[in-house]
Amino acid sequence: MSESSIATARQALLEAWAALDVVSGSVSGQDAIDQLLFLRSMNRRADYGSLRIIAQLDSDGEFAERGVRPAAGVADLLRCTRVEARRMVAVAASVFPTSLAGVALEPRLPATATVLGGWEIDRAHAEVIERALSTDASGRLAPEVWTSVEATLADYARLNQPDELAKFAAQLIECLDQDGPPPDDADQQVNELHLAKSRTGGGGRIKGTLDAATFDVVARAIRANLTPAKSGDPTGLGRDKTLASAKPKRSARSASVSSTRATSPSTAASGRTSPRS
Repeated sequence: MSESSIATARQALLEAWAALDVVSGSVSGQDAIDQLLFLRSMNRRADYGSLRIIAQLDSDGEFAERGVRPAAGVADLLRCTRVEARRMVAVAASVFPTSLAGVALEPRLPATATVLGGWEIDRAHAEVIERALSTDASGRLAPEVWTSVEATLADYARLNQPDELAKFAAQLIECLDQDGPPPDDADQQVNELHLAKSRTGGGGRIKGTLDAATFDVVARAIRANLTPAKSGDPTGLGRDKTLASAKPKRSARSASVSSTRATSPSTAASGRTSPRS
């Protein structure tokens, strides 16, 4: 189509739209409801056309020629957010895919492309379906199951809102993904214990990650060495049976000498020793 032809078509559309605005200002009741639904259909047509143009610009290399990524180029042209632009580019590539040579291919989301092209769903519905079928969970589905899910979601989108569709899609894929995600190496428990002396003198820090069994062993060992002192122990250190048993035993002669030295004069005369404190 020549530049003059598309310019003429645009002008005709603007004139018709202006005339529609004039008459729609006075409608009421059921006519107003019908007009609202008509305008929604027009919005869907405009979105569908926008997606087709985005896919064409990407396929023709227009974004690459200008040194920008498709999402960045769309965001700049339409003054929308990068998130919205990325979603539009993703849907455009799924509904209007092309080969490296620019040849049109079958849509990645054929059922979605059909209802989107029939103006039965909004672009927001198509974005939900595209995201749901691009997750790791959906990638684990068998090809025939994946295709069935896409058709089910496209049909569900015709009668439900995008947020309801998103919830339904997540539940459906989770139910069908019976194997679940593969085990992550990061989830494997590794026992690590780091000890660092204090730079200022005594003491230090203990830091680590332990599994349940190792943690219990270390905790018991620490508690055993930090047992509070019993009442009557002036040192506050408690009595360690292990250390006490390791002390060398005194000879009988040493014990006798110690006992004699500990005896008071009065008790020595009577031949009795005072009781041990």
